[in-house]
Amino acid sequence: MIGRLVRSYLYVFQHYPALIGMGVIVIVMQLAWSLVMFVLPLYFKHQLHQSSAIGFVLLAFLGTETLLKPWFGELGDRWGRKPMILAGCAVAMLAMGLCYLPTSSSWWLFLPLMTLNGMAAAAIWPAVTAYMGERVPVHDKAAAMSVFEGGYLVGFGAGGAAGLYLGGVLGNRMLFLIAVVFFLGAMALTAVLVKSGVYREESSKFDEYDTLPEVQSLLQSGVALLREIPMLSRLMFVYVMSQFAVTAMAPIVSLYGVQELGRSQEEMAGLFLGPMMVVAAFGVAMGRLADAIGKVRAVKLCYLVAAGCLVLMFAARAPQPGEVIKLDGKTVTAKRPRRDDMQIGDVLTVRREAESVARVRVSEVEDDRFAAELVSGRPRLGDGVFVKAHAWQIVLLLVSLTLLGLAYALGAPSLLGLGSAVAPQVKQGQALGLMNAAQGVGSCLGVITGPLLYDRVSPQAPIVMAGVMFALCVFYAQARLGELSGVGPSPGGRAASP
Repeated sequence: MIGRLVRSYLYVFQHYPALIGMGVIVIVMQLAWSLVMFVLPLYFKHQLHQSSAIGFVLLAFLGTETLLKPWFGELGDRWGRKPMILAGCAVAMLAMGLCYLPTSSSWWLFLPLMTLNGMAAAAIWPAVTAYMGERVPVHDKAAAMSVFEGGYLVGFGAGGAAGLYLGGVLGNRMLFLIAVVFFLGAMALTAVLVKSGVYREESSKFDEYDTLPEVQSLLQSGVALLREIPMLSRLMFVYVMSQFAVTAMAPIVSLYGVQELGRSQEEMAGLFLGPMMVVAAFGVAMGRLADAIGKVRAVKLCYLVAAGCLVLMFAARAPQPGEVIKLDGKTVTAKRPRRDDMQIGDVLTVRREAESVARVRVSEVEDDRFAAELVSGRPRLGDGVFVKAHAWQIVLLLVSLTLLGLAYALGAPSLLGLGSAVAPQVKQGQALGLMNAAQGVGSCLGVITGPLLYDRVSPQAPIVMAGVMFALCVFYAQARLGELSGVGPSPGGRAASP
């Protein structure tokens, strides 16, 4: 297994050395954004005292990125990838530096500043994916995209962990200035490693694109491309559905761990880092697997596995929390949680909302309630008492998250690889910009819907909905992407040996 993983990396990087530098650039840029994004909700709650505004701020970022990706992708086709990446890093540096300034009375300044960050992301990511896709043949497109996804996940996981740690040591506000330094480093790497110029390849089938009037709007150009390549719109639809499922579930996973498994937020952050690093390590191998079995088959396989993972996650539930109903000195009486096997001597956590406020040791167990002696902290009436999950439940959650991440590492590069494969070379940036826009649409819908279902319906509702969406992706891919079945496998039907 390890040998095959090493060979996968060696094959990609030996045959396409330009991807090494791009992978490093992706890691640095995503690390800069993750440093901030992971702690932004905490910053708004504790420093700015505006926790209700965080949704609007994140939507400003995601919405702007989604709207501008297709148009910035086409600008990259015309101007070149390198200028778009450099311009995006410069705008991100400016926005992150200015984010250091707002106070609790001027928090609204984050709306235009996050809009600028969204513009930067919209300029950078289509240019990066197009640049990587242009430097590999069709049968290795997914491998190239897996380098992007692997770098993205490394930056995402490492940036999130570093942000939580550095924010606690230096203060969350300092993270904006640290992000500026990382974007400056990304600019320097781009200036050295990324080639200048606009990639062009003769394609008589799409010569008419070179004769389009300059006055034609970017929107009309995008519609024209979708009409010329109907398969691209089908791929975008799958990307919307799958990303909707992912982002509906992603914001509530830590909350799910707290409420359903009785773990603290700090414990959940440490638990998530392991699966993230495993996915990052095997990201390129997943791309090689997609190239070996065919990208359409990889898409169907990944969503089938994702739906199964959500069944496992749904099963990894600890008892529902009990409620403190009586306080008598150091003795706490609470309703007994459902589905538990509580025993005398168990140490339980008492939480108020998501914050741990006390720990108690069980001293007496009855049918519908239990008594416990206070170990630390000071609970109030109505606080929740959590029974920690068993080891098998934690393992089940970690396995499901790891497999879900590996499925994403298999499916996302396959979709991007298919989008790159069906588009003409002169329209790579625009096609991948449209694919990234579809991802953004799904993200915007999911980030709103998931937390709403969690609060209004149940903690399990986003997981059930995501599972249904993944199942629909499998059926739609089976019905509508069949004619692409021949796109993507390496010559001979298997991955080429390094």
